[in-house]
Amino acid sequence: MRSSIARLAALVALSLVAACTTTTDYVAPLPVEATITNQMGKTISRIDYQSCDDTSGWQQLAVGEIAPGGSVRVQLPAPCVNMNAFNSDGRLVGSQTGVKREFPFTWTLS
Repeated sequence: MRSSIARLAALVALSLVAACTTTTDYVAPLPVEATITNQMGKTISRIDYQSCDDTSGWQQLAVGEIAPGGSVRVQLPAPCVNMNAFNSDGRLVGSQTGVKREFPFTWTLS
C-alpha cells in the first residue's frame, strides 16, 4: 500500500511539473533581401537559380532585366541557391554558389 501511495505521489508531482513547463514555438526569421547590381556595359537579361539541395535544373529568377548601372532587390526563392547571370547577348557573365537567404547578400556584376 505504501508503494502505491508513493507511486501516486510521484505521478502527481511529475504531472504538476509537466503542467508548469512552457513551450516556445519556433519562429523562422524573415528572409533577407539580396541586392544584385549591374556595373557592366551591357544589360543583364536574366538571372537563373537552382536550389543548393536540388541541382538537377535551373529556373529563371523573376527580376527582369537589369540595365547598366541599375540594381534590383529580391528575396531568394530557396534557403540556399546557386545563381548564374547572363547578359543581353546570352553570355554567362557571373556565378554565385551557396548563397543563403538568412544572410545579407550583395552581388555586383562588373
